[in-house]
Amino acid sequence: MKLTDILNESPQREVGEGGFSRVMTTMRGAIPKIKTIGILTAENPCAQKLTPQENSVRNAKLEKILGSYLFGYRKVKGKYGNMENSFLVNNITKSQLMQLGDEFVQESIIFGDYFEEGDKYGMVFSMIRTHTCDSDEPVGTIMGQRKVFIDRNNQDDFYSEIKGRRFQIPFFEVPTFDDKDGTITKKPFEKIYDTHYDDAEFDGKGGEIKGSYRTYPSKSNAPDKLSDEDKEKIEKLNEQSLDESKTLKSQWEKRGRIMNILNKYM
Repeated sequence: MKLTDILNESPQREVGEGGFSRVMTTMRGAIPKIKTIGILTAENPCAQKLTPQENSVRNAKLEKILGSYLFGYRKVKGKYGNMENSFLVNNITKSQLMQLGDEFVQESIIFGDYFEEGDKYGMVFSMIRTHTCDSDEPVGTIMGQRKVFIDRNNQDDFYSEIKGRRFQIPFFEVPTFDDKDGTITKKPFEKIYDTHYDDAEFDGKGGEIKGSYRTYPSKSNAPDKLSDEDKEKIEKLNEQSLDESKTLKSQWEKRGRIMNILNKYM
């Protein structure tokens, strides 16, 4: 193989190539040489709010490590209640990603793993616990899993952003918003349609999302019998969601996980 060919296949070249469309193509599993991706940050260890200056120092250290390991990566902006800065890393193993998440004391990381099922292909995205922090969940617990990402260009919160384009991996339910003023038009436990992505996937060509819609039951049919295990999980998650020392993103994730548990009974 020629030296120029080797350089052209180097993951480091991913840093400056293309833009949003290339990242989306990568996340659909449509770039053969990229088999995994990871998304992580060094900011706000264990979701404890730090100053922008402190977070900048931590992310600079993480970026130096990614560069020294010769990973290709992109910087990702985001807002999940609070602004955050992350990195999307190509061809990183799950163990490497979790090690970095633990080193920088992060509650979780996102790992995308390429899959093929017949004529279908794509990435399975998992939100994985990498540090126990204040939880009794073991490291390695999968906190959410999806096969799609969605457009968030018309939203002002709960999005990740690359090159000015906004998206989200919908680990939790996505409420229906009014097109005119952005307000939520329906409420939980009313008979409504709300997009959910438990079984959603891209079509066989990695293109259009084949999603589904959940019809919420009336309030009288809301779940009244939960397993003891789920009751305990909800109580702990609810307590954690009320911790004001945590970031708004962490609180949102806890509420989202509660909804995912309740949805099993819908």
